[in-house]
Amino acid sequence: MKSLHMIGSTHMGGAERWFTRFLAAMLRQGEEVEAVVRRGSELAQHHLAGIPHHELPFRTVWDPFSRHAVSRLIARSDAPIVQTYMGRATRLTHLKRGRSKVHVSRLGGYYKFAPSATPMPGSATPRACATG
Repeated sequence: MKSLHMIGSTHMGGAERWFTRFLAAMLRQGEEVEAVVRRGSELAQHHLAGIPHHELPFRTVWDPFSRHAVSRLIARSDAPIVQTYMGRATRLTHLKRGRSKVHVSRLGGYYKFAPSATPMPGSATPRACATG
């Protein structure tokens, strides 16, 4: 089943590296995928060899031109699955329910986890890890 994968970042980071590895792995398994990346991004320029892809503006989440470009591309695509990565691509993607396409989002960001009061079995406590 074909899937359309969208990420709107400019520079390479962990999510972008994962994005390229994941799409390459899907292609090796015979899955039909297409990438949608930010025009002029590092991904577009250097990291999508062998991966069918499109370039869109992905300027900001408030940019009506980017949102319209995303909507047009999704409407033209025959992929029933639209997967977005990170906030920008996710916030610019709006699918109407019941239109035979499913939006799957994989948001990224910075997560601040509070230290657990109860360590998991087999894990070290903060005191056991302290040095000095």
